[in-house]
Amino acid sequence: MKRLYVWGLTAAVILALSGCTVDGPSGADGQDFQLDTVYTEPNAMAICLTNPKRALLMIDSAVTVYNITPQRGEYLKAITYNSGLKDHSRARQICLDLLASDAVKSDTVQQERIYRLLVGIERSSGNYAEVVRYATEGSRLAHVMGEPQEVGYMAGYIALAKANMGQVEEAVDLLRTTLADLGSMDSYHAVNSHHSVGMDLLHVLLDACRYDEMLPVCDQLMAREQTFRDYPERFTLPEDFDPTEFNDIVRGQTCAFYCAANALLGRVAEVHRWEAEIEKTQWSHTIDCDRMMATTYQALHDWPRFNAANDRMEATYRDTLVTNYLVFLTDKSLGLKQQGRTAEALDLMERAMVIKDTLYNRNIQAQIAQLTAQYHLQEEQMARLKAETDARIFKLLVIGLIVGILAAIAFAFYFFYKKQEISRKNKVLVRLIDEQNNLLLETSPMAEERTDHEDDSDKSDESSSRSGVRENDEGKALFLQFSSLIHDKHLYRDAMVDREMVCQQLGITRRTLNQLLNDFADGLSLPAYINKVRLGMACKLLREEPAKSISDIAGSVGMNQRNFRTQFKNLYGISPTEYRQNQ
Repeated sequence: MKRLYVWGLTAAVILALSGCTVDGPSGADGQDFQLDTVYTEPNAMAICLTNPKRALLMIDSAVTVYNITPQRGEYLKAITYNSGLKDHSRARQICLDLLASDAVKSDTVQQERIYRLLVGIERSSGNYAEVVRYATEGSRLAHVMGEPQEVGYMAGYIALAKANMGQVEEAVDLLRTTLADLGSMDSYHAVNSHHSVGMDLLHVLLDACRYDEMLPVCDQLMAREQTFRDYPERFTLPEDFDPTEFNDIVRGQTCAFYCAANALLGRVAEVHRWEAEIEKTQWSHTIDCDRMMATTYQALHDWPRFNAANDRMEATYRDTLVTNYLVFLTDKSLGLKQQGRTAEALDLMERAMVIKDTLYNRNIQAQIAQLTAQYHLQEEQMARLKAETDARIFKLLVIGLIVGILAAIAFAFYFFYKKQEISRKNKVLVRLIDEQNNLLLETSPMAEERTDHEDDSDKSDESSSRSGVRENDEGKALFLQFSSLIHDKHLYRDAMVDREMVCQQLGITRRTLNQLLNDFADGLSLPAYINKVRLGMACKLLREEPAKSISDIAGSVGMNQRNFRTQFKNLYGISPTEYRQNQ
């Protein structure tokens, strides 16, 4: 029966496992199918600013078709809520939930990426204290991963947040320390981070009107750039990396800060000197250069050059509808106002407000038109995939139900078999108990009187070789009196019976009683002998009086219910209830 149960359960499990692996996807990283779908991370991120709600739907669909993992999907949703919908609280909660998940707790890279996003969320919300907290944790993780450039970026976020909270000195000290640490590292990433931290420090000093302190920082950046330019072999560079463009940008931006600091300090000759250095770079022909140099022209009241730089920026930004265009219009309106051109300044501010209203609501019509044709096809594929998934789920439910039924049947057969086996054993045990009790009853006075005459001749032959109490008829008669006292006079019913009571009624000593028990009762003690008699009588009552409760039977033989059950179980191996049930 046990083998039948084991084989049945094994077959059910194998059937369930085989059903779970039929036509099912193997996961986000190794699915058995791959859809040529528009629901991808690049497509969703392309419209997260212009159509964030649509982007959220595409992210959900990308997770459904296993193009991205659920954790990656939640991360992209947080970006969309933060940048597209401006729902910073929702984006923050998604990031915190990700950090609390087991999948992210074991992945340091994902944790660092999420903390970087939290820094951006809190910067957008203006929660500078939270920026410091999250950037500090991100810096710790970057240090653990051995990424000095990330440590530098996080130090920049912390410093800018402290500066916005009025803790300018702490911000400057942190940036100076980080700048010194990165200055001793010979890798491209460290050089890049060194430049970024230097730019942050220059911005903090510029906003704090500490123009004279900007010049030594510019000297540090220029010296670092010159070393990188002259000795590139000393640095660990990525493959196929051309340092020329990087050096050009670093040198141009540093020179632009030289110009701004000297212009605000009134050193016109120095401004012209560094302008000449900027002209030697390719960066001088970029919009980024015009944007940074506009501050210098405004400080020098060089309005023709200021206006020319702004005209070039307007020509570039006019048809782009990007955030930089808003910044440009605002800065240009302030410059026009300083020139006394109030009407033009107001016109630019009105244009800035119109663009601000339309920037985040305008869709990329061409991109949506390109995706629309594929959308309906993908919806059909999604419906078909959903139907297949529902069919697999139904199949698994049916298999699970079959397995459950088979397991229940197997367990039912097993327990029925065990119950029958226990019942057979108990019946055998009950017969043995009854035989034992019958033997005990044969030692009663009535049985002894019946056998006395039959055994007289045999005992007389043996009496010549025995001595003591058992060797003479007096000892035998004395034990018959003792047995009659216990059985016929029902002394066993007295719960207080003891040696003194028995010896007093028989008129014998304790030693004589012990000798009688040793010779005629197999060496049992008096309590053990009386309990054996009590339990034997209890068996008789359990058989002959089925309506009588076990507690009443225990009391009628001189025992309490708890002690009775314990003694019965110890002597016979089954409980009184089991004994009665197996009659």
